[in-house]
Amino acid sequence: MQVAKHCELCEHRLFDLSTGSTCGLTTMKPAFKGKCSAIKFGDSYINRIKDVNVDFYKIASTKSYNILHCMLYLLIAGSVISAGYLLGAKAWDKGVISTVPLIIIGIGVSIIPIAIGPLLNFRQKFVAVKGKKANLDALLETYNVAYEIEIVVDEDVHGNKDYEVEINFTRQHPR
Repeated sequence: MQVAKHCELCEHRLFDLSTGSTCGLTTMKPAFKGKCSAIKFGDSYINRIKDVNVDFYKIASTKSYNILHCMLYLLIAGSVISAGYLLGAKAWDKGVISTVPLIIIGIGVSIIPIAIGPLLNFRQKFVAVKGKKANLDALLETYNVAYEIEIVVDEDVHGNKDYEVEINFTRQHPR
């Protein structure tokens, strides 16, 4: 695990764009192995826990919507492709050769990316935010910190969402 990840949660962290993260106690780059013995958790790590978990909740809560969207548009695409095929078969039986059924089938095929695109986008975002959450939880585990989180969504009449987060620490770092 990167040393800078430890420093993002510490109150002693000093950050400068030219030098990056430095320790406020030693004014040097952090040079510890495993975990820092002088880490001091404060508001920054609580805010980081809240931010990562709210991001995870926002993405995870759209899973059923994205699956339903994909299924609906795949159903529409399948129906359009089937209609084009049936129209072409009926025209063939009458002895007519037409490009209209091929155009209809092409339109049905062009709906498939509309169905799959949002689901792939969801999966990409979900994997990224799940990785961030797993990394944060693993980092906190090295310092014997465990938490339970409760996220309450407050939605106003315009659809704007406000997330209230309550964190209960089941194990905390001794400092």
